Amino acid sequence: MTSKMLLEQYMAERHALGFGLKTDEGCIRRFLRDFAEPDDGVLSFTKEYVLNHIGNRLNVQTNTILRDVSAINGFLDFAIRKGHTAYKIPPKSLPKENLNFRAYIFTDDEIERMLIAADHVPFTE
Repeated sequence: MTSKMLLEQYMAERHALGFGLKTDEGCIRRFLRDFAEPDDGVLSFTKEYVLNHIGNRLNVQTNTILRDVSAINGFLDFAIRKGHTAYKIPPKSLPKENLNFRAYIFTDDEIERMLIAADHVPFTE
């Protein structure tokens, strides 16, 4: 079995469960880009390979790394279920999620002005 075949099986299973995985598929394809296919067909994703191929792009934010790790760990779980060996990134070794989003709360005056402006927008069908 090749890594590409394994990826196709994984994506088929996920799609059958109702998941849309374009982003995850891109992450996994990028992860598999340098993978050397074994001659015997038994896939083995070593610790060195996994660690060298996650978060190694320039200017990658923490949340992007976390998304990539989540997608790749899901794929590696599938590989293990299919009888292959794989190293999964332990959750405790991941960087902390960057929660720097600050919600903007509108003042009463701003809300009133938005509603007045909405009243003056012509109705269209």
